[in-house]
Amino acid sequence: MRKLVLAALLLLVLAACPRKPPTSGGEAGAGTGTAPPPPPPAARTLAVSSGHPLEGRVEGTERAGECTTDADCFTGGCSSEVCSAEEGVITTCEVQDWPQGAGAGCGCVAGTCRWYRDGGAGGGGGGGGAGGAAQGEACPDRRCAAGLTCVEYYGIAGPSGPMFTSCEVRCGKGGRCPDGQSCITIADGPGEVCRPADDR
Repeated sequence: MRKLVLAALLLLVLAACPRKPPTSGGEAGAGTGTAPPPPPPAARTLAVSSGHPLEGRVEGTERAGECTTDADCFTGGCSSEVCSAEEGVITTCEVQDWPQGAGAGCGCVAGTCRWYRDGGAGGGGGGGGAGGAAQGEACPDRRCAAGLTCVEYYGIAGPSGPMFTSCEVRCGKGGRCPDGQSCITIADGPGEVCRPADDR
């Protein structure tokens, strides 16, 4: 009789306990007491286009560049133009528009220290951004498509005339340009710039 009373009491206690609602199998962490994983960070787009004449100078391609987190990457050089996994990089001091442009971050992108922009906002200099002007087009708002720099210059009238702008890739040392482009001189324009062969 005693066993029967204990069994009935046990059934009453179990019936009174609240039950967990069923969980859907697709939710990460559901029913385990852990929160679902955070959403992935905003997409990063490279601020320096592959093949840019100064890519090796400003990114870890000529130095140690492997990384696993942003903390592994450092800025260096005279103008803080280098993004590399090597701390304390020293370079010559040059006054020029660097291809990563203003607003780019130095961090780990696909295991390599690179200049980048968050959220798909392409870069390339002069404050670049998504929807910036294409190569050879005016950039009055200083926004150029990825890999381009907004260049200011005077036309044939010189400083007494209006100032013009255009999105360009400056020629590198010895006339180096990205694949499919060549260095040309536009005397009354932006000077020595790279242009696709079919634009000449």
